[in-house]
Amino acid sequence: MTVKIIPTCTATPSPDMDADPKWPCPIDELPEELLQHIFSYLPFVDQPKAALVCKKWLPNVREAAWKRVTLIDASVWEKYVNLEKYGLSFEGLVVPGRESLEPVALDLARHVENDQGVSIIAIPKGLSFSKLLAIGRTLEVRAEYIWGRMEPAIGAVETEQAYVAVLSNGVLQGSRSKTIKARDKLVQELGCEVPSVADLLTAMIFHKVLFSKRLFSEEPWTYSLTSDSADGDRLVIGGFGASGFCVSFHGYVDVFGGAGGLRKF
Repeated sequence: MTVKIIPTCTATPSPDMDADPKWPCPIDELPEELLQHIFSYLPFVDQPKAALVCKKWLPNVREAAWKRVTLIDASVWEKYVNLEKYGLSFEGLVVPGRESLEPVALDLARHVENDQGVSIIAIPKGLSFSKLLAIGRTLEVRAEYIWGRMEPAIGAVETEQAYVAVLSNGVLQGSRSKTIKARDKLVQELGCEVPSVADLLTAMIFHKVLFSKRLFSEEPWTYSLTSDSADGDRLVIGGFGASGFCVSFHGYVDVFGGAGGLRKF
């Protein structure tokens, strides 16, 4: 088979010529939709470098990155969950505009392990771990193991008001194989807080329902530290395999542990 190479330009500059700023660059002739599609393949960590190349690239790199952010808003909840049945409400929720959410989401995304990205999630008032377990069962997202002492400790604790969270879809880079104190410090240095069990489980349920994707899964084994505690032990959630997810105390799965990050609005 013969492969025919078609040149992008009809003239070829001499190797001895200095670079001509007027010499056309073919990629700059592409429409913005194609540029954004190309930039969408860049890892989040590399996108800031590409954005600095020129004024044309900057908005298209940002747009490509923004399209990779997962949005789980109130309409998603209403589609899959009977809010009234579970006593959930988005009353009083003020959703920030893109100009507020975008810089936070894209900055956090650059620190997530394996370029897994972030989600922007609306969390309703009245949500608790016990309610999420019931919601998960109706959506065929079940627990494989739950540490017995945790449900009495946090199961019925409800969110006092609705809020919007920017949440990492995986643990943060460099958060594995560290002490709890070191993980807390790493998260804080990024201007974030450690998410709760409910925050993470919400993301895990909806990613499984919407995209058949298991966050904090067993490929590789991954657990995230949470802000919740039971009997003095910090809780972790993850290990989301085919048979379900696990919630346990930190020491039991420390070898697989990391920490996710969250910014609350």
